[in-house]
Amino acid sequence: MRGKASDYLLLVAVFAILALYPLINRFTTASVRTLSSPLDTRIPFVPISILPYLSFFVLIIWTLLSFLTGKVRLYRQMSYSIILVSIVTYSIYLSYQTRIVRPTVGEFGFIDNLVALLYSLDPPHSSFPSLHSSLSTIIALSWVRSPSRFRYLVVCWSIIIVVSTVMVKQHHLLDALGGIALGVVVLAGVVRLYSLVENRN
Repeated sequence: MRGKASDYLLLVAVFAILALYPLINRFTTASVRTLSSPLDTRIPFVPISILPYLSFFVLIIWTLLSFLTGKVRLYRQMSYSIILVSIVTYSIYLSYQTRIVRPTVGEFGFIDNLVALLYSLDPPHSSFPSLHSSLSTIIALSWVRSPSRFRYLVVCWSIIIVVSTVMVKQHHLLDALGGIALGVVVLAGVVRLYSLVENRN
């Protein structure tokens, strides 16, 4: 019972640290960098990619609840990884601020209005590394380590989310790649440390 209570507290901690993002992203500095590359100019702006981009929130909630009820070890490793990635990412946002120049969005329908709403709610600061990309990577790798029949679906879903971050012009290519690398490194470290602690006990 005590273990289950601590797992629910861990879930609260995950959502609490993710909820800090809007506050962190309101912080601006006088020195703002851009990590745009020549490849970014070749990546088209695809408004419909807002849908997989926003589906990230469905994916992370579904994954956390699924693992909490049936894959507790993976749930804990993933949750610790999410918290650690968030701390590292927020630290970078506050100390090395980057931004992305976004395209002008027309008002021709629901999708355009959805993109415009996202842009209005989420300032173009703090683009490196992409938190969407790092957390999607952690989620995908966690599902790969699970025997679930949904694991390949989630991997494809996560890849589409990462691609959507650059196609909806929320991030540059380097932001997405940096997020992927951060997610891989942090999850690998957490899994290794978790195994060492288990073996000592």
